[in-house]
Amino acid sequence: MKEDITMGDLEGEIEKEPPTGIGRRSFLIRLNMVLGFLLATPLIYPIVRYFIHGGYPGFDNAWISLGQVDQFKEYDNPELKKFTRVKEDAYTIQQLPKSHWVVRFSKEKLNEIYKDGAVEFRDEKGRVFWKNSPDVDFVVFSGKCTHLGCSYRWKEGKGLFFCPCHLGIYKITGEVVDGPPPRGLDQLPVRIKDGRLEVVDAEFKAGKKIQVRLI
Repeated sequence: MKEDITMGDLEGEIEKEPPTGIGRRSFLIRLNMVLGFLLATPLIYPIVRYFIHGGYPGFDNAWISLGQVDQFKEYDNPELKKFTRVKEDAYTIQQLPKSHWVVRFSKEKLNEIYKDGAVEFRDEKGRVFWKNSPDVDFVVFSGKCTHLGCSYRWKEGKGLFFCPCHLGIYKITGEVVDGPPPRGLDQLPVRIKDGRLEVVDAEFKAGKKIQVRLI
């Protein structure tokens, strides 16, 4: 004899279905989503930051002290200053050894350096934030050759800067005398504040005729 099946009987059967399999599957899907998000975040963050800042990394225009002005007593006599710069990004903290050449120039040399006027420095948006002028008798040159970024030396006997990597030669004023460097030595923003000599530790792209700032 055929039994009639009512909706009440079906509801009872449905309620008896164990939800264990569906719950486990849903849990695993959500867990995978969370793990995927956590793993992807470190990769996505730099991309998001890139678009937020319009593609510019931003220049660090903080002033760094190279010491008391009184310690640089001799004119037209380059002195190599070494220091350590701390650089932080999203993932690491680095201690970078840096070096720059400091020259206290005589008035004659300053007139030669600034014969075309003050030297301007711009931020990442192209705005002038500093000008070097003969009002300050110090010039600080980046310690990297403009050819390929090698460290160069001062040849006191000849009164010239010399790069041993590819034989680049510069005048004490930074002009190229001979060799492959495409431009003169890179000046850094310099000022005197509270009796101390301060610079902005900028870096420029090597191998280019026109100066292009990197950091």
